[in-house]
Amino acid sequence: MKFLVGLMRRNNPNILKWWLFGAIGSFFVIWGLSFFFLDTIRPIIYYPELQLHAPPAGTVYRYRDEGGGTTVYGKYGIPGIPDVGVLDGEKICIWGDSHVEALQVDDKDKPGQVLTRLLQEKGYSNSVGVGVARSGESVADYVFRIPLYENVIGHVQAHVILLSGIDDVMPDQDRSCHSRFDSTPQPSLTFSECFPSDTAIQYTPFLYETGTSFLYEIYNQLRNLHIRIAPGPVVSTASAAGEPQQMNGERLKDAWRFLLGELKAVTTAPIIFLYVPPSPPGENLITKFDDPDRPYVDAFSSLCNESGVGFVDSSQQYKELYDDLGLLPRGFDNTRPGLGHLNKQGLKVVTEVLAQYLMENGYVVLPN
Repeated sequence: MKFLVGLMRRNNPNILKWWLFGAIGSFFVIWGLSFFFLDTIRPIIYYPELQLHAPPAGTVYRYRDEGGGTTVYGKYGIPGIPDVGVLDGEKICIWGDSHVEALQVDDKDKPGQVLTRLLQEKGYSNSVGVGVARSGESVADYVFRIPLYENVIGHVQAHVILLSGIDDVMPDQDRSCHSRFDSTPQPSLTFSECFPSDTAIQYTPFLYETGTSFLYEIYNQLRNLHIRIAPGPVVSTASAAGEPQQMNGERLKDAWRFLLGELKAVTTAPIIFLYVPPSPPGENLITKFDDPDRPYVDAFSSLCNESGVGFVDSSQQYKELYDDLGLLPRGFDNTRPGLGHLNKQGLKVVTEVLAQYLMENGYVVLPN
């Protein structure tokens, strides 16, 4: 190494200086471009009232992997609402995973804000939609979280649970760092939560404040880098598919009855499931809207009706969005058409279905 440095100095005394300038310049170029093309890192704090970590109020998060939404977090990590605890009105909590989190769109296009706007246009000015979502969560998580959120939100008028496909209510799923819903040996729910590392808690605020999220991306790439020198085949393991598993019909119904009973036991507010078909399978990704989960959906809907739990199916309106208007409910400019998360049009149409159901069935009332 000393020989190479000496050689460079003899041939060009300024080469090390230009290397240094190049490195510094490259750093600032990457820094600037990361604003447009990389996700923002999110600092996190612990909310003891909710027993979870979430971004502090005022955090601005830009998501660029899919779509291009900007999210402004309020207290308790709830997007688009500075402090839900002091918000006037009756709250309609919309629970869900990343489809309700909706990082792909701006706050004004997320389900909670869209529902508020739709109801206010019809004169229901006392009702407010609140999106309560974290990526990867399922109905098993909501059983444990509903009482905690009710304490901090206050005046909850109803709980709406968005299902993108039927997988979120299927038992016996492996869900790392999330609560489990099992059907054997008897139906049960087990709380589970993974906490972030001390390193993440300590350093993410600095990366967020300095806008250097790309350093975290580099760290992740290096951490997951596997260098292999030896020749030969590499053994790989297939990840488990997220398909609803085949199981005994009566055992599944017993598990669902148990789940619905547990949901009703933790709250006095009405519970409503809002069903959205999953991403279309097969090669024809744009126009194929056949739902492979339909037998499960019909069975679960029937049990909801028996248990006094609301069930709204947006499948028809979801399909009509493309048939009538030529718009796709999923996909973005930077992703494959028809796949992935719900886009602005998809979120709006399923929220319109929900708003109509709430008004027709008396879950919201006009101010006196």
